[in-house]
Amino acid sequence: MNAGKNNTTLNLYLQLENKGKILYFELKEQQHILGRDRAFADLVVPIDWQLVGRYQALLRKDGEDYRIYDGNGEKPSTNGLYINQIRITPESGYSLKNGTEIRIGQNSQDQIVLKYYNQTQPSANNTWCFYKWAKSQWHCCIVSRSNNSHWAIYTGAAWR
Repeated sequence: MNAGKNNTTLNLYLQLENKGKILYFELKEQQHILGRDRAFADLVVPIDWQLVGRYQALLRKDGEDYRIYDGNGEKPSTNGLYINQIRITPESGYSLKNGTEIRIGQNSQDQIVLKYYNQTQPSANNTWCFYKWAKSQWHCCIVSRSNNSHWAIYTGAAWR
């Protein structure tokens, strides 16, 4: 394992989990589009994540957080966005807060879980560990914070 550290501040992000695979997307722009198609989306999931539409969700900055809309903000996505089994609409959307959990798809056996994190808000979790594939090798990432400071990410190349 390569011990090199890369320290990055990460305040607003989405975590998507699909059958044990996890993706992270940092949120920095006034507006983001989540989907499978690079022609439409800036938050792009792998093409084999079929529950996610080409244009699954629109996220717009709303104060310190984001508001999420199903589909493109006008036309709903095929599989929908659900919070507590209630569909989020393209018209009114849903205001995201730290820890909000949204599901893509109605079938509880076949859903993608989307979690929103705003690390400037209080959270019960202080440390996470995950692996990501980048530049033809796995990287171990430890995300932590202390005393409600900004989150820091420490990464190191693990193996090929």
